Amino acid sequence: MSIWTWIKHWAERQERKAWMNRYYCDQRCPKCDTWQANCGGWRHVELDGPAPFHDVCTCGKCGQKTTLFDFGMGYIEVDPITLERLA
Repeated sequence: MSIWTWIKHWAERQERKAWMNRYYCDQRCPKCDTWQANCGGWRHVELDGPAPFHDVCTCGKCGQKTTLFDFGMGYIEVDPITLERLA
């Protein structure tokens, strides 16, 4: 591992640690596999999207929408049409 790769990973860890200290949780975009702490968070969250307890979140990096089931402390990705749980 080069020194520049090590510095990049160290900076990402510091950024993630600061995010966790501020928000106490983090989520990963299922489309681009990016932690929201690494891209500034969800760009837009539409509460109660297709049904109550379902939120439509727009990723801050890739801009794609994801429908998530809000069960309190976390989210489960669901299909936006059928509202069935995705793998």
